[in-house]
Amino acid sequence: MSFFQDLRDLLTLERVSHVGPHQYEAHSGQHDGHSTSGPVMWARTESSELVNPDGNIFNAEENLIETRVRKELPAYIPEGVRVVELGPGTFTAFNKKTLLIIHALKSTTCTIVDKSHAFLKSIYDSKALLGIENLEQVEDDFFQPSRCYHDNDDEALVTLLGSTLGNMLGPLRDKLPEAALVNALQNVANATRKGWLLVSIDTDQNGERVQAYYKKQEEFQLNIFDRLIAAGLVDKRFKREAIEYDTEWRSSSGQLGHMAVIKRKLKFALAGMEVVLRKGQRLHLKNSFKFKPEFFEKCCNLAGLELVKVWSDDSTTQIWLLKKKPLSAQLIVEQRPRYQPQRELRTALAA
Repeated sequence: MSFFQDLRDLLTLERVSHVGPHQYEAHSGQHDGHSTSGPVMWARTESSELVNPDGNIFNAEENLIETRVRKELPAYIPEGVRVVELGPGTFTAFNKKTLLIIHALKSTTCTIVDKSHAFLKSIYDSKALLGIENLEQVEDDFFQPSRCYHDNDDEALVTLLGSTLGNMLGPLRDKLPEAALVNALQNVANATRKGWLLVSIDTDQNGERVQAYYKKQEEFQLNIFDRLIAAGLVDKRFKREAIEYDTEWRSSSGQLGHMAVIKRKLKFALAGMEVVLRKGQRLHLKNSFKFKPEFFEKCCNLAGLELVKVWSDDSTTQIWLLKKKPLSAQLIVEQRPRYQPQRELRTALAA
């Protein structure tokens, strides 16, 4: 779906929890006199977290990879295996996490998949510096079903770091998201025909702490509205200052909903279509699910994934290594073909 289609659906309440990938895209939008382009805002968030070691996902995950995962992973994964990285993020994140894994496995081939053209290009342009001989890039939403980026019989390692799995789609709910998580795990595992999945999750169930963590990211979470204005998709009646960021925590499901709250009535034209948003209306932007380990393991098994190893420490971050079971042993959760290798159109980022 395009940026306009997704934002139209959000503002007209057609769909919820689906605009997260657009937050990372580059644009010319501004707020309070400074750029709110997705990569700029995320790099600022990343830099802020890296100098604040207390209770943040960035440092916890990097510490686990640096001290344990990169040293122990070669005992489970063959040398030279292709790495398929879903959501590599910024150059800094890739350099401090995925690159350590690539070097530990002595891999020379890597496929990076991200919705952000800017993130992909920054990594691709530095491939010589990173020491990767063959770097392939795909601009795509890997959460969508039937995405396969390595569809031959060679085993590969799929990596999904940054607790990105917690951003899976879905409405606000009170019940554990078993079917949604199983489907999300199947979708990302199917990025390769055979091999392993290395995924990080956040297990934090402290609602106050989780909400406080994300509330520091208000400008990043709302930058899509600055992009709407910069792209001329709304008329002058649309007021960015009438929208504020809030979070909604559901302890029973471990769901943190990212919300855009309308502070006063807004009536404006969206590409010629009249839209009315009432005061107090809450637009559900995306999710950050926090998974209890026992629930996560159950869903991995239902998704046809065998647990190989879990790395954890005294933080709430865990990194799981999972092995794909033979297709005959996997449970089909939805009545749809659950494995359809599909080559996505590669984006020429070198130009």
